[in-house]
This record gives sequence, structure tokens and C-alpha cells, in this order.
Amino acid sequence: MLKKIKPTQFILWIFVLSFYTLTAAFAFIEPDTFIIYPEHEGQSARDLIIKEIDQAKECIQMSAYQMRDAQVADALIKCAKRGVKVELILEENPYQHAFNQDNSQEVILPRLMEAGITVHSRPQYLKDLYPKGHYHARYIIIDSKRFLLTTGNFDECTFDHCIDFALCFNRDAHPIEFDAIQSLFINDTHNNSQSFAVPSGVIIGPDQQREKIISFLNTATKNIKLYQQYFNDPAILEIIEKLIKEKGVKVELLMMPYPTGYASDPNALAQDHLKELGGDVRLILDRYAHARAIIIDDQSALVGTAQLSAPSLDHNREVSLIIKGAVVSQLVAQFQRDQKSAASLEEGRTEALKRNIDWNTFRRPVK
Repeated sequence: MLKKIKPTQFILWIFVLSFYTLTAAFAFIEPDTFIIYPEHEGQSARDLIIKEIDQAKECIQMSAYQMRDAQVADALIKCAKRGVKVELILEENPYQHAFNQDNSQEVILPRLMEAGITVHSRPQYLKDLYPKGHYHARYIIIDSKRFLLTTGNFDECTFDHCIDFALCFNRDAHPIEFDAIQSLFINDTHNNSQSFAVPSGVIIGPDQQREKIISFLNTATKNIKLYQQYFNDPAILEIIEKLIKEKGVKVELLMMPYPTGYASDPNALAQDHLKELGGDVRLILDRYAHARAIIIDDQSALVGTAQLSAPSLDHNREVSLIIKGAVVSQLVAQFQRDQKSAASLEEGRTEALKRNIDWNTFRRPVK
């Protein structure tokens, strides 16, 4: 004879099942290292990343987008000279805007190649499928054992004055996720369009990138915290509006004003709309806000190279990780610090135009 279930028990089971369904959709990664740019706990982000590179004994597989920092380049050359096999993917036609005017790669690239480092460009099959795309991913695989993902570029501007993040984990901790990213590197350096299994904790663009990010956003029940350089994709805005109106989710956004130059701001309309919906939008003025992170309910986060804009989501090779654990708590704490010091939307825009900072040459004061 079946036991009758009380209404309260039924509701509880529905809640548990719903929570399990949402969280089970993603296999979360727990990084062992979190790096905040430009400085993390008294050490420069550049030094911490070079320290990771210096550990290499056999091979380095790296997607850099651009390689314009002499110190990181020197670390790679040093590895190559002591017998480490170094392979590098670089984008042939990186984005050009007022604050991306560094031409130092023209000097660095010949030095890398002279040291025996193999340099690959965006594979032809991606050029054919996504002619408007860029190879925008930035990650380092060390000795087929260690993985580092960074939202930041490998240039002096990034290491000197950008807000960016890097995450590191070992293959032993997450072998399935690690192998997927390494398969990506091998396929792309061999111009192989063959697909491979991508675990839910890894998002590789552009294939279904937007859909997976929306699925992650839909797990929010309380709040969403956003670091973004670009925030203007209509489908992302639509789902965020729905979460605010239907679930009462609190949305907090940290950006910078005029990220590509003072003639216009590609994010202004989306920022204004989010504010109208009741979102908390603040602008960072003391650093170039380049980081990309989505924090859900202060418990999980998506960190990577993808931007919440149509070009990034529809055309670019991007890599992002869905994470949990102690690193998320560090990320939340950094968000709260940056939010506290940021300006309001109106004040931030006015101050940006008044200061007219050239982010190509800006250097943060030494504390």
C-alpha cells in the first residue's frame, strides 16, 4: 500500500528536485589558484603568471590572442632554450580601437620564432566558418598537467593597470575538463574541425556559447554580479530583464565608461536599461575594467574570455570556466571592494570625459 505524501512534503521534494536539476546541469570546477590583476596579495599578476610558466619541464601549449609583454615573452623564450616545447596561438587581426595601440608584438614575434617557438594563427576551418571571428581565448597548458585561464591580455597595459583575473587548476583535480581544453588546442593547431566532448563546466565559443551562458544565468535565484568590458547582447539583456521581473533577482554591474574611446560608449544603452530595471550599475575609473565574470548567488561563477556582446558570442573562439569553491568567495570580495570605490553611472561618465585618460600610456601610482 502506498504511503500518502503530505502537501508540505511534496513541495519540499519539488524544491529539492528543482535545485538538483539546476545545479546538476553544470560540473563545477574548483580552481586551486586565483590571481587578481594588476596586483594580488602584494605580488604582481605578471610575476605570478611567469612563475607558472617557469614550472614547465616538457611543453607549453598557449593561446595568447596577442603577445606584447616583453617579460612574459622572455619567460617563454627561456623555457624554449632549456628544451621545453612551446607552441603559441596568436590572432592575426586583433581588435583595433583607441585603447589598443601597442605594436610591440612586431618586435617580440621574431624573437619568439628565433628561439624555436612554434607560432600558429587562427585555423582555416574557423576562418571559413566564422569569417568575422577572432581567436580570442587566452590560456596556458603546462606539461599536460596544469591549466591557467586568464581574462587578461599578455601586454604591458594589462599587467600595469587592468582589472583582470586568472584561474589555475591541475589535471588531477579535473581530468575531463582539462582534456577537453587540451583537445581544443590540439585540434585548432592542426586545423582539425572534428568535434569532441565538452563537459558542462567548460564553455568553448562560439558553438552554443550564448545558450550555455543563458543557462548559467538562469540558475540565479537571488543575485547576479557582473564584471564586463562589453555588455550589450540583446538576448543576454532579455534574460536578465526576465530574471529581474519574474524572480526578483538583484543584478549588480561593474564596468568602465568608454572602453574603446571617448567618441561613444557601446555599452551606454544597455547600462541605462539595466538601471531603469532597478539594477545597480557602477563605473570603475582608476583601472581599465577588462575582466569578464558572472557571479551567481555568491556561490558559483563563470570566468573567461567571452564578452556579453554579439561579436564575441557569435564569432569568436573563447574559453570560459564555471567554478565554485573558495575562489568564488575571493571573487565576491574583490567585487565588493571594486563596487565600493566605483562611481555612479552619471558621475562615472562625466568624470571619464573630464579626465580623458589615455589607457595606452596610463600607469597606476606605486603604493
